[in-house]
Amino acid sequence: FREFYQCDVDIVGSREIVAEMDLFMAITEIMDRIGFTDFALHVNHRGLLSATMEAFGVPAERETEVLVTLDKLDKIGREAVTAELTERLGDQSLGQRLAPLFDLVEARAGFDALEAYYHTLDLPPRGREALADLGRLHAWSAELGISTLNFNPLLARGLDYYTGPIYELRLEGESSSLGGGGRYDGLIGSFCGQQIPAVGFSFGLERLLVLMEERGLFDAKGHEPPIVVAVVEEEQTAFGLATATALRKAGLRVDCYPGTASPSKVFKWAARGNLRFVVLVGGQERETGRFTVKDMTDGSIVSDTLEGLMDFFGKVFG
Repeated sequence: FREFYQCDVDIVGSREIVAEMDLFMAITEIMDRIGFTDFALHVNHRGLLSATMEAFGVPAERETEVLVTLDKLDKIGREAVTAELTERLGDQSLGQRLAPLFDLVEARAGFDALEAYYHTLDLPPRGREALADLGRLHAWSAELGISTLNFNPLLARGLDYYTGPIYELRLEGESSSLGGGGRYDGLIGSFCGQQIPAVGFSFGLERLLVLMEERGLFDAKGHEPPIVVAVVEEEQTAFGLATATALRKAGLRVDCYPGTASPSKVFKWAARGNLRFVVLVGGQERETGRFTVKDMTDGSIVSDTLEGLMDFFGKVFG
């Protein structure tokens, strides 16, 4: 999984926090429709993280390495994180000052408890603004009945171009995330010379597909053996391709035999590939408008018009 495909949802051109909520709704709908029930979207804000580090006295030039360490909390645990902070900064007290945040994360505290804690800190203005942004997301998600948001005060994400809310999609019991994203208001502008705000999320496609396979979330639709259209006379190739196209437009899964061959050769090829139906296309089919179909599971033969075959296959595959 070090090299992978990802599929993205991005909104470009808006600085408003409602764009994040739009993304959260899309992520939730996608996961629901796929069939996952135990997912959570962990959310934080880079502005709030920076403000928290400032309130705890972390020098600005050391902020990134501290955040990278804090982001390991769910992987290596509190004691290891505290030891690494002490080693990096030579300051044993930072881990102690962060203990209330560790407690909130480990208790999976809700936003109200986090907000109450942050009000006890002397946050700079950007921190209070970030907290207000998260408060809006919390209020909107509650009103919309979205219960999958998990406000995680130590979520950092490693990419330093994030400028606002950041988030990761996680499953219960899985150590790795299924995707992540955040607001990146400065990134596009660094390439085009003008400020263009943006927010986006990326699903890790391969990891998602592996988990879907493990959990049996793929339904049978689209996984039935394909129908094979086989041209038995070369001069009927275009007619055979048109037949395959018509069947595909009817929602059927159709392959074309790669070339021209005799019916017996095609049947042997289909049997090796565990393919079920073979539609033969030649001059007779073009002349009469009726197609011969062999069911490879029992050897039965069906002869019908193209429209009749669509009805037949529709009943077979449901």
